[in-house]
Amino acid sequence: KMAPSQTQFLKSTPQLTVNQFSCGSFISLQIQELPGQLHVFPSLHFPNNDGANHVHASLYDDDDDDVTHLVGSGYNMERLLKRCNAVVYIVDAQDDYAQSVSSLNMIIESGQRVNPRIRYEIFIHKVDQLSEEAKIETQRDIHNQV
Repeated sequence: KMAPSQTQFLKSTPQLTVNQFSCGSFISLQIQELPGQLHVFPSLHFPNNDGANHVHASLYDDDDDDVTHLVGSGYNMERLLKRCNAVVYIVDAQDDYAQSVSSLNMIIESGQRVNPRIRYEIFIHKVDQLSEEAKIETQRDIHNQV
């Protein structure tokens, strides 16, 4: 366990992690955590402050940005979303979250096409250090963009 104020020092997840949980014979839960650096939409364009669209470069060195490379053979984002019941998306409040919110919107659009039953939850991370007014403004800004 960790105090909420200590979570801001956690390192980013560098790769896909899969955890399986069971609670008796009735509840079985699989959590697939995708790293924030994962660029799952190779053609994703982000608007810049100049109004033009710019391709977001992956933080991985190679040109193979698709989720198949990182998640495993035979997987792609649509397949992942088809099998998904919920998406929990973490937004870092201390970073410029415009690209993160754009990625979230793309995930929601894809998810609605392939599996309209998906439930989406957005967690705003690292707000502990912000003032109450800044917390509310950050939440409102993210809500309006999504």
